[in-house]
Amino acid sequence: MRVQLDEDVDFNAFYARDSGLNFFHGVVDKVNPPVTAFSGESPHVLCHELGHAILDAVKPELFDAMSIEVAAFHEAFGDMSSTRSALQVSSLREFVLDQTGGNLNVNARLSQLARQLGWAIRVQLSPAAVDSDCLRNTSNNFFYQDPAGLPPSAPANQLSSEVHSFSRVFSGAFLDVLAGMFHIGPAGGPGDESGKLEAVSVDAGKLLIAGIRLATVVPKFYSQVAAGMLQADQTLNNGRYTAALSSSFVHRGILSPATAVSLVRDLRTHGGQTFGVTRAPTGRLQFEGDNEGYKKTASDAPALPLRPITTRFGVTLHVHLPAEPQRFAVAAAALTGGSAESPSPEEDARSFIEDLIQLDRISHEGAADVIPAELTSPGEASPCDKTHRLVKQDGKTVLKRHHFDCGFGGCRHGR
Repeated sequence: MRVQLDEDVDFNAFYARDSGLNFFHGVVDKVNPPVTAFSGESPHVLCHELGHAILDAVKPELFDAMSIEVAAFHEAFGDMSSTRSALQVSSLREFVLDQTGGNLNVNARLSQLARQLGWAIRVQLSPAAVDSDCLRNTSNNFFYQDPAGLPPSAPANQLSSEVHSFSRVFSGAFLDVLAGMFHIGPAGGPGDESGKLEAVSVDAGKLLIAGIRLATVVPKFYSQVAAGMLQADQTLNNGRYTAALSSSFVHRGILSPATAVSLVRDLRTHGGQTFGVTRAPTGRLQFEGDNEGYKKTASDAPALPLRPITTRFGVTLHVHLPAEPQRFAVAAAALTGGSAESPSPEEDARSFIEDLIQLDRISHEGAADVIPAELTSPGEASPCDKTHRLVKQDGKTVLKRHHFDCGFGGCRHGR
């Protein structure tokens, strides 16, 4: 995989299959003297983009999935990768423990991602585009809502369906999970606090990857990953972290209380063998029905079904639908109480495409005039703006992803 440490001018970075990891720089000239901010200088940004590449290797069918929640989870995974990578550094673990008193999910150094890049965007482009102390803060109070009912962009202190914004629901829950797991402690008895934190960070990473591999690609992808993590904990750890996982995901609305209780009871009753995962004699998890996409390359990776979708704007595109069979009978919480209804794969894809059009994230080079000119923004786009592109395949206009970036869609409006 190629790495471009300083490719062009932008307050951003991205991962693409055809060009690897790409980093940029931007000049903050609204301060004296001016400051040049390099996105590749930030360990958080580096690990975020590498996280996209890792998740693309683990579950490549997510790359082109036209789903708000799937795309937002990809962004959350990048931020969770940054958090876990930070916890591999012993001096930072000690600093975090001293700063937080062991309460890991408070607003502190661990939760504040890409502070310099956040500062640069806040000062140079738009004060409201990013958090007040960093690019994104995983110590937040965002509760799950159906993303189709949210605006496509909003200030950083509000939730929108823009994927970086909506990602904070899951990355915030993961920080809560880490905090809960730390209070429980890893198996193997007492140790120093730094070693304990390192061990639970490793345990959390294993549960996250197993949960992703277990989750099928459906519109409510967050709930499937959460359920997969609970299943993996039962199989790997005999349910050691069940309380931390279930309470965190319920608190965030990623799992409704009723479906979380039902799932945990099923797992405890059946010894964790309910949902197609077993533990091999080697200790590795085995997944029933796994397509082993992690063994594939971009050219032969499994793909989701390709279907035509017509938007409310009169634009028809062929897209890959989040239409796999649901593995776990779980749901997110509804704001009015109970469990939220899941949209159809077609409805989910339509909402995502309409967001991309409204945010002007689609490059038209491969299929000019498919999207009306009235729906596109004039002027030259920055290198990271167009995350998707239109390609012609067998006479069809197909919407494909080009890259995942690290910034907020809203931060470009100040340019």
